[in-house]
Amino acid sequence: MALYVDAKMHIAQHKMFHIKTGLPIETSPVFDIQVLFANGLQHPDTETHPGILHFSVHFWEMSATPALALPAADNLRDLVPDAGNLHHMPTHLDVPVGEYCPAVASKTAAVQADEKYLARNDHQEPYCVTTAMTFYGKGIAYAAMSNISEAAKQRVPYLSAAARVPESRRDPNRIVDILKRSNIDARPLIPHRIST
Repeated sequence: MALYVDAKMHIAQHKMFHIKTGLPIETSPVFDIQVLFANGLQHPDTETHPGILHFSVHFWEMSATPALALPAADNLRDLVPDAGNLHHMPTHLDVPVGEYCPAVASKTAAVQADEKYLARNDHQEPYCVTTAMTFYGKGIAYAAMSNISEAAKQRVPYLSAAARVPESRRDPNRIVDILKRSNIDARPLIPHRIST
């Protein structure tokens, strides 16, 4: 069920709801997918299935009614304790509906899960892209908060992690190309923050 919904969503990725109104785009598979979620989420096992819950959040987040997926988001919250991205997912709905306290709690849990992951060297090869992007994100976040010394500390582990990403990784572009661009973008931000 989860993989079918995911595939169906990719047919019209980011083209199911009007960007300004959040109303369904009639020519997209939006109504078929709504039926899939309505039927699929009635099964009791979906309350603990991270895949279908995750896709439900992504589906409804751009709609005019993101609150429809809050039950799925709440079920996803803390479901997979070591998965930083899954902790973060409910915030896609929390913020648009004004639930800021749960958003902060979920973001905090996501950071803690990512910190735990980054401390484990044995996972850094299969998840080398995640590792590189996490260090990059931390560097940008520190720079944005004008914490230049911490931002600069993220550069060495970022470059080390980026060097481990094989040329074959794609999403759909080559990840090594994306990381090269990310590396270029990080440089001006740190001096800019130092001068402001």
